[in-house]
Amino acid sequence: MKKFELTMMCTSCKWKITEALENFGFSNFSIDMDKSVLTFEDDVNSDVIIRVVNGIGYKIEEIDVEEDLTDEEIALLEDAMRNGYDLDDI
Repeated sequence: MKKFELTMMCTSCKWKITEALENFGFSNFSIDMDKSVLTFEDDVNSDVIIRVVNGIGYKIEEIDVEEDLTDEEIALLEDAMRNGYDLDDI
């Protein structure tokens, strides 16, 4: 899964971005208007996505998916770090 933060203002922006991505053969993605987030369910080349969206005049940045942890996941990681566990083992 890949996520990107978009700078867009309206439904028209969403349509333009959707059309551009579909014209380049991308599918299986969604755009959350409230959060201005573009999410691909598949692993995609981030550089290509950024070039396509920048090419039609919109700002886009990849979001580190690890930043999307739930409060529970964050608490578990903090607990593991306090207790000296190797995070790779979690």
